[in-house]
Amino acid sequence: MTAPNHGTRARYNTPHSCRCDACKVAGRRYRKRRFLDLELGTTRLVDAGPVRAHLEAAKAMGVAVKEMAAAAGVTRSVAQEVYVGQPRVDATAAARILAVDPNVVRRRGRCMVDSTGSVRRVRALASLGWTGKDMSSGLRVSRATITRLLHGADEINAATRDAVTAGYRRMLTRQPPAATARQREDSARARNVARRNGWAGPLAWDDIDHDEAPVDVAPYRPAPKPMRALELAEMGLGNAEIAVRLGVSAYTVRDYLRWRVAA
Repeated sequence: MTAPNHGTRARYNTPHSCRCDACKVAGRRYRKRRFLDLELGTTRLVDAGPVRAHLEAAKAMGVAVKEMAAAAGVTRSVAQEVYVGQPRVDATAAARILAVDPNVVRRRGRCMVDSTGSVRRVRALASLGWTGKDMSSGLRVSRATITRLLHGADEINAATRDAVTAGYRRMLTRQPPAATARQREDSARARNVARRNGWAGPLAWDDIDHDEAPVDVAPYRPAPKPMRALELAEMGLGNAEIAVRLGVSAYTVRDYLRWRVAA
């Protein structure tokens, strides 16, 4: 959880309990204001209806409540409580939320959008042999984001969508790293995972963002062991390690490789 800024009552209170000079001033200011309100019999709460309507309109535009809260400089819980039906809200928080233009938030890329195109892009890259680590570097997004997309996340940040779209075009012009045996093995593993899950490659889409489904993708069929042995040997693995991976003896691996060479 991100801590509130110093010099705010939220940072002064539990669970942060900051006692720096700025936070102590914020705490005293709040207590004085509260005591004055009690003495005068006034309240600083206002009707939450207009704020709720503003948040609902922003949501309809694709801007999440938490994004509106971040742009307004209020806590996510305050905005969420209003959104789900809290009848009254602090006047200062209400003014801050109402001052936020959802269109500006969208242009900043802070809204949540549909992830269909991004999911298809990272899966297409996996079918070409790109690993999650290499995709993270090439697309300029975090490894956690790549994992979420490979698992079919429903929504992502608009800025992330734009980064994936731009990075996908760059990566299609390159080949996955294959300088070492480890890199070749990781690349082959990525392709196998893509085949097992039926992930379509780049050529399976006419419009990767809007197509209902890809063209028919051939179902995954495990390669025969002699072919797998040859692939692993080309990656630089020895007979003993290939035997362990395929569940056969080293002598059988030797025979596999001989057959392939003879063929």
